[in-house]
Amino acid sequence: MESRQSQPNRSLSEVIRHLMDEEKVAMELFREKADRVEDPSLRSVFIQLAEIRARGLSELESNADELRSLAEITAQINAMF
Repeated sequence: MESRQSQPNRSLSEVIRHLMDEEKVAMELFREKADRVEDPSLRSVFIQLAEIRARGLSELESNADELRSLAEITAQINAMF
C-alpha cells in the first residue's frame, strides 16, 4: 500500500479512484473466500464482509459522480470569464 508521502500531488479524483479499486479488490477476495470455505458460519462472515465492501464501493462511486459534476460546473463557470 502506498503512503500519503509517496503520492503528495494526487488529485481528489485519483484518491477516490484508488480507494474504489481497493474496495473492489477486497470485495472480490471476500467473495472468493466465501466460495471456498465449507464452514457455513465462516462463509457468512466472508459474505458480510464482501457486502460491506460493496456498500463502500457504491458510496465512493456516488462521491466520484458528484466530484465529476462539480468539476464540469466549475469548468463551465471558468469558461464564462
